[in-house]
Amino acid sequence: MDNAVERDTASREDRMDDVVRVLDRPCIIPVEAYTSEAYARAENEKLWPKVWQVACRVEEIPNVGDYVTYDILDESIIVVRSAPEKISAYYNVCQHRGRRLAEGCGQTKRFVCRFHGWSWNLKGENTFVLDPQDWGKCLTPENLHLKEVKVDTWGGWVWINMDPDSESLKDYLEPAVSMLNPFELEKMRYRWRKWLYFPSNWKVALEAFNESYHTDASHPQITRFGSVAYWCKAENHCAWHGAAGARDQHVRGGVAGLGAMWIRILGSPPRKFIAKWWPRSTRLPRRRMSAQPNGLWMSCLRERRLMWSVRTSWNRRRAMTPRAA
Repeated sequence: MDNAVERDTASREDRMDDVVRVLDRPCIIPVEAYTSEAYARAENEKLWPKVWQVACRVEEIPNVGDYVTYDILDESIIVVRSAPEKISAYYNVCQHRGRRLAEGCGQTKRFVCRFHGWSWNLKGENTFVLDPQDWGKCLTPENLHLKEVKVDTWGGWVWINMDPDSESLKDYLEPAVSMLNPFELEKMRYRWRKWLYFPSNWKVALEAFNESYHTDASHPQITRFGSVAYWCKAENHCAWHGAAGARDQHVRGGVAGLGAMWIRILGSPPRKFIAKWWPRSTRLPRRRMSAQPNGLWMSCLRERRLMWSVRTSWNRRRAMTPRAA
């Protein structure tokens, strides 16, 4: 048995080495990843139930009883502020007949099934069953408790994972956590939002934000000072990209390239530049967040505010630079 496990492990490692070798050089991705129903079903079984996903922002549920429902495929998750310093997540399912307990977002002291009236408090504990004596010893606090979902926070976002054995959120997000912590994303607030639905496979929509190869054609206003080469890097579950220099220069990737880009733009590394975030008191419109496997709902931070901060910092630095007489 041990030998079989070792052979299987070695086989998986060999396959992973083959993948790494392929990704080290140009390759063509089969179209089945974007068009195959079988591929999509495999993602539904092996991907979405096992990855960390953003459900909402922390400031969307500031008070005890504030909740948001997050839907992905056929699953629905309730994310609720169950205590002043605690956020909980439960499957949005009545333990009796499987009906959903909540929709959208709001504020509540308990979750009630509108079919038979069974109720649960914010801790997921059952507080009411009609005619409990008729159930004998079938019902217990354990099997009546709402089924919990792993939940954690980083960068001001609330993340959920339906896999109870998943790695921690911080480990899952590295190296993004270490790279982005200096920007204090938890202090940012939405000033403006827009939800867009792309009638495409989710990967088509997402991949546009994982590369800068489209910049010259899609954003020609950025190239008014010349065409810039970009680097792209993937590590762990993260992918990031950035400007490296004129196309005739050597392209550097990774953290070194990122740091060089920021120094060229701002005159200082990211840790020295923290944008002026919107006030923490800014209230968010209460909206439902949803994800679709063959489309993508998006919400974005107001880029214009960040760009204003970049421009202001640049002008201030230039104004403070000593000039020759």
